[in-house]
Amino acid sequence: MARRSESSLATLLLTTRLFERKARPLSPREYWSLVRGVGEPAELFGRDRRSIVEPLGGRGDLGERVSALLDEATRIALDLERLELAGFAAVTPFDPVYPRRLRDRLQDDAPPVLFAVGPLELLSADGLAIVGSRAASEEAREVAARAARIAVRAGKAVISGGAKGVDQTSMAAAFQAGGQVLGILAGGLEARVRDRETRHVI
Repeated sequence: MARRSESSLATLLLTTRLFERKARPLSPREYWSLVRGVGEPAELFGRDRRSIVEPLGGRGDLGERVSALLDEATRIALDLERLELAGFAAVTPFDPVYPRRLRDRLQDDAPPVLFAVGPLELLSADGLAIVGSRAASEEAREVAARAARIAVRAGKAVISGGAKGVDQTSMAAAFQAGGQVLGILAGGLEARVRDRETRHVI
């Protein structure tokens, strides 16, 4: 990724749980409410607690949290450097690769940060989502694989959750057919990337 903007850094400081935080990070709804109040989160850097509270509707408790979260810039910079050296990217709404459809469709439930590995342009790719049971029958797995191959022929990425069963079957079929695959994982990304087969695909 290109050099991170100040608003992107502020977003990471306000919302991520990369390490044990002194203050509770903002939820997506709290974050988007804050963005509506201040515009660019970078505007919060260098402000004292009182001047942070004003655009938050006078909520001193939230102002205290925001101030404490922004004070951890050095710590988060070290963690981000470690992640980026390992091939991970942290994407915020202030980065051009953030998928705008997430914000448009999820509104205030849109995640302020996405952690990703691989080609970031896939985050905004048109695709077909294929998900299903972990304990799928052979017939169900074949239907998933067939749907994935049809999606690839249509020039669409296959999007799935990466779980055993239907998810992994559809993702493998799309990859074997030469298509693009986007996995939206419920579990830890670092643990999945340690898997040899996953690293090979990426």
